[in-house]
Amino acid sequence: MKKYISLVITSLIFSLGNTQELPSLNATLDLSEFCGSEYDSDGFKVHTCLPFSMKVPEGTRLISEDSWDTQITLDENFNITVDEGDYSVEERKMDWEKNDINELVEYTYEDENGFIAKTQLFGQFEYHFFFTASNGEVSFTFENVKGPAFTEAECNLMYESLKTIKWN
Repeated sequence: MKKYISLVITSLIFSLGNTQELPSLNATLDLSEFCGSEYDSDGFKVHTCLPFSMKVPEGTRLISEDSWDTQITLDENFNITVDEGDYSVEERKMDWEKNDINELVEYTYEDENGFIAKTQLFGQFEYHFFFTASNGEVSFTFENVKGPAFTEAECNLMYESLKTIKWN
């Protein structure tokens, strides 16, 4: 009985220690303000015009590094890569299904604009998302930044933010 109680207490402590409070989508980021401008808020050259606004956590900003990567970022828990192009949800799913290093476990969420995928890399679970948006004239794809491991809650927050895109 003591072992059982100890195991339950240890599990509760571990789960409480791993809960993270995510920011709310309480601000609007108008990315179209950088269209026609040469520089983002950090002074990097903007390579892509993003003619939309979206709900984001307070403090989120656009960065466009010299490597041509354009990101919508707050911190390591909210970091979205933006690419101009018309890459379909089906094509991206095929990429994940063929990946034998970061193996697809399941799609935890899917809609017509994209998906959230649970993957396993070297025995550890992590989450990724892919989202597409188009206004009929220009199309964009969005994914979590590669490198850091994101939780399901973090991917859900970024995906929900992208679902609020309003074309300007």
